Amino acid sequence: MLREAVPNLWLTGVTGTLWDGRASGAQIDIGNSALPLGEVRWQLNPMSLFVLNPCVSFSTEYPGQNAAGELCQSLGGTTRVKNASVNGSVGILSELIPDASIGGRASLQVVEGEFSGTEIHKLNAQLSWEQAAVNVMDRWLNFGSYAAKINENQGGGIHAKVFDLKGPYKIDFDANWVAASGWKAEGTVIPGPEADPDVQQGLQVVGEEVEQNTYKIIWP
Repeated sequence: MLREAVPNLWLTGVTGTLWDGRASGAQIDIGNSALPLGEVRWQLNPMSLFVLNPCVSFSTEYPGQNAAGELCQSLGGTTRVKNASVNGSVGILSELIPDASIGGRASLQVVEGEFSGTEIHKLNAQLSWEQAAVNVMDRWLNFGSYAAKINENQGGGIHAKVFDLKGPYKIDFDANWVAASGWKAEGTVIPGPEADPDVQQGLQVVGEEVEQNTYKIIWP
């Protein structure tokens, strides 16, 4: 069932049963890269089989990161996520970003989500990125801490309201993702006194100064 809900999931060292099992190793393939999950445990709710909507509780453990939640898979192909959480270092995602590395810790909380394939039907989630940092050309740039409230949008994708929590940049962004066209984002950035001079120069290139020291950015 986990593989049906997450097609790019691979399990090794599987023991136990369909009802209560464990995999000593797991990973999710994303493009040409692999995201390790470490040990995975699961328990299938037997009562959910009677309503033809099997649900499994899962947890993963990997050095510096963990995840837990509940997945339900309908016979019609709809996947539901309930009370899920993912916590860990974002450095593990650096292989997915060309020509750059990222640092800090991220936390994703999903109250509920419902999707089929790449179409998002319902989503209520929050994401935070603390001590966000990006390494460009062997130099670390520190950006502070940020958060996002995430919901479904009208196009069957994801809408994220992104804002700052603490740091040298005040941001206010609306971002949208749909499978056909990918991400689009629009918002403002206000660099504070502790902002990096190189980042400020970059804002002048990629953004429009709509007010003094306030830059509007549209991406892409």
